[in-house]
Amino acid sequence: AAYADQQFGHDVNPPAPADFAFLQGTSMATPHVAGAAALVKATHPSWTPDNIRSALMMTASTNMRKEDGTTPADIFDRGAGRIQVDLAVQAGLVMNETKAHYLAADPAQAGDVKTLNIPSMGNMECRISCSWTRTFTATKNTTWNTSATVDSNGMTVTVLPAQFSVTAGQTQTITVTADVSNVSLDTIAQGEVILTPTDNSIPTAHLPV
Repeated sequence: AAYADQQFGHDVNPPAPADFAFLQGTSMATPHVAGAAALVKATHPSWTPDNIRSALMMTASTNMRKEDGTTPADIFDRGAGRIQVDLAVQAGLVMNETKAHYLAADPAQAGDVKTLNIPSMGNMECRISCSWTRTFTATKNTTWNTSATVDSNGMTVTVLPAQFSVTAGQTQTITVTADVSNVSLDTIAQGEVILTPTDNSIPTAHLPV
């Protein structure tokens, strides 16, 4: 509480400027995301925590910059991006995963987190190529076109199917394959899977790779 008072100028004996530092991290992100999730839950009471998390991530803004204010932020800077609650509540696709699958994917128990149905894809030991499957549940009726964008490190990403049509409540699985045969050894390549709806009232969805 004292820190909050200082932040908003209510401290009767404010510290010297040298005592302040602008920091980033979970201490600020956690309450913001929790509040955003509560707003989404209020709009969609039946959505699970994973539904909400996926809606927030897949509709987040990726138009962000590094600390210099000029260089585009990468995945390690921004994660899925800056959450946009107004778009999250309009998400046309959501994702879910079970407790049993989370427990089974625990690396400490010889599990594989890459198998989890979550709105991101990663493989730090990808050789030549690697693939993921992701399953979505539609919240609205529409047709989606799939595509991918990549950075300049030589990776190519393909998404199948290239297009799919769903009705509310229907599930759809996609397969994402990253070809890293042209990526230099010990180099991290990044990209995104883009799901674009034909209904302009539904926000585009994206998943970091």
